Amino acid sequence: MKKISTIIILVLVAITSNAQFEGTWKLAPQAGALGVGPGQGDGSWWSNSMTDLDTRACLFDDQFVFNEDGSFQNIQDGETWLETWQGVAAEECGAPVAPHDGSNAATWAWDASTNTLTLDGIGAHLGLTKVINGSELTAPGDAPASIDYEVAFSADNNTMTVDINVGAGWWRFVLARDLPDAAPVVGNWKLAQQAGALAVGPAQGDGSWWSNSMGDLDTRACLFDDEFVINADGSFQNIQDGSTWLETWQGVAAEECGTPVAPHDGSNAATWSYDETAGTLTVDGIGAHLGLAKVYNGGELAAPGDAPASITYEVEMSADNNIMTVDINVGAGWWRFIFQKESVQVDISVEGTWRLAPQAGALAVGPGQGNGSWWSNAASDVTTRDCLFDDQFVFNADGSFQNIQDGSTWVEPWQGVTDEGCSVPVAPHDGSNAATWVWDEMAGTLTLTGTGAHLGLAKAVNGAELTSPTDAPASVTYLISFSADGQTMFADVAINGEGWWRFTLTKSNVVVPPVTYDVTFKVDMNEYTGDLSNGVFLNGSFNSWCGSCNPMDDTDGDLIYELTIPISEGTVEYKFTVDGWTDEEQFGIGADCTVTTDDGMGNIFINRVLEVEADTDLDVVCWNSCEACLIISVDDQIGIDVFEVQPNPAQDVVNVHLEMEQSIDAVISIMDVSGRVLQSERVLADRTDLDVSQLSNGLYFIVVSTDRGTATEKLLIQK
Repeated sequence: MKKISTIIILVLVAITSNAQFEGTWKLAPQAGALGVGPGQGDGSWWSNSMTDLDTRACLFDDQFVFNEDGSFQNIQDGETWLETWQGVAAEECGAPVAPHDGSNAATWAWDASTNTLTLDGIGAHLGLTKVINGSELTAPGDAPASIDYEVAFSADNNTMTVDINVGAGWWRFVLARDLPDAAPVVGNWKLAQQAGALAVGPAQGDGSWWSNSMGDLDTRACLFDDEFVINADGSFQNIQDGSTWLETWQGVAAEECGTPVAPHDGSNAATWSYDETAGTLTVDGIGAHLGLAKVYNGGELAAPGDAPASITYEVEMSADNNIMTVDINVGAGWWRFIFQKESVQVDISVEGTWRLAPQAGALAVGPGQGNGSWWSNAASDVTTRDCLFDDQFVFNADGSFQNIQDGSTWVEPWQGVTDEGCSVPVAPHDGSNAATWVWDEMAGTLTLTGTGAHLGLAKAVNGAELTSPTDAPASVTYLISFSADGQTMFADVAINGEGWWRFTLTKSNVVVPPVTYDVTFKVDMNEYTGDLSNGVFLNGSFNSWCGSCNPMDDTDGDLIYELTIPISEGTVEYKFTVDGWTDEEQFGIGADCTVTTDDGMGNIFINRVLEVEADTDLDVVCWNSCEACLIISVDDQIGIDVFEVQPNPAQDVVNVHLEMEQSIDAVISIMDVSGRVLQSERVLADRTDLDVSQLSNGLYFIVVSTDRGTATEKLLIQK
């Protein structure tokens, strides 16, 4: 079930609706670009081989043109692939035969709710001319006025998978967007990780007035991780992930990392143009920039509101086009910026553990795919709905799927609660049913099979939102796309003819298994007058015969029942039953009994539920009829008595307060949601300040490790 692909991604632009189609397409130059078989996506009857790229070159260079005005064209440049039903003696390249020669006017229309593309115009077609709805043509004169295709797109919207049913079987055509040769400047760029990546001086290439040092790679890390994205479709993006370098002209008291200031925050649409002959690169769009926001032609900005609509830079590319040197004259001097192209070869895989991205808009619903205008979560919901944001969606290598909610998730009134909030998961959306997953990379679909299996929110299913847990379908199919690095998944599901949910998930390699400890507690059996041969049950399951309640020597010489339970971190309720005890009088303990522990905690009795530390031995348990319930709270099992993180959420500095046994050697680490350790240090005091000013907004983990295990606390960065 594991499926991993290596994809070269030149462009990753969020395109929705009709804009996905606009442009020129050709059959993908690959085996299986044409295929036919008994089922959708099944090319077992026939599919083209790699040699067909040469023998049928006249077909593979045909153009299928979707114009912005809704018109459609078949452009064949005087030659295409012909078959005998078109009047030739044998299959061969030849002059197109009417009406499949592009001579008739045609239009196209896209229904996103059904993923259906319709071509109107006699002879208009995709892939092969003979393929129509319900059959294959036997004569050119039988060409219909309209053909419907089922269509899906790849993550970067540059591959189109087209399916059509012809009666007994299905044809599939894989089309690739016909992109012009990419300019050398196309790609994702960052400032080079070196001294002098930013420099200014009296002449071009002269950084004598000022240039960054190696130390600035850390102090200005928020600038050195900014992305300057030059897309092949002509669009330009400044991506700053919530933090960049600010200067006093932008309204801050001192130069520092902070939230980007409009219009230099990437909020405005922008484009680019490159004149290779002149060696100039122009970015158009107020606030669009390379290097530093303040630098423009002829000067340096004194206020954000003075940002120009366009900036032109002088550009020189390295021999391998991976280093770009950018110069700009600011009047009395010149700035130079040196950029390095980011690698774009990635492995994309569904397999692994995913969580909702800890950000605004991770949950969104609106009238179109990827449109969250009706509702989307706020950044604060990462905290208020933390029981949802820590849910795990696990795609195992063997094809099994799991919803792991650790006893709490977000529930809503349709699930039987009065108000929405964090609560115990409601079946069948509690992960109790076995489930599987199937990823169709060509179609871009992910199917979960198993009643209750879901991504994001339980209620969002194909064609509807659930109104009752019992209506949960046996499977749900999502349309899937990925970020360029394969670490973010966008899952879309149409809930009706007008609405779509989008869930943004991040891959997580953080696995914090529950630490299990053996906890021993003792029950005083001295007053018990029943038959000691009766059984003892824990949470309704047989634990042992009470014949094991042999007298044990302690300070009082009492009859003691000793029970050892393996428990995990958290709060767990246990119900202890001695079979045959029928009423309180049998063992002489009344409703007002007191409970004492041997660690000096004193008299404690809380609603007949005893709450104790995990390492505390009980001398007496209060009984309710024949049952004793106790809640064991595990606060310290790795030699740490206190573990506090303040403030949380944090901005610049977080204080970790630890109280430990003197013999414990501990290390504090900060991890991101992918499991990457961002910083780590040995604990030298009970209070440790951690500098988190370089972290972007989002969810992280503070991990304390000792030789006995680990303890983890969530940390939310909000600036």
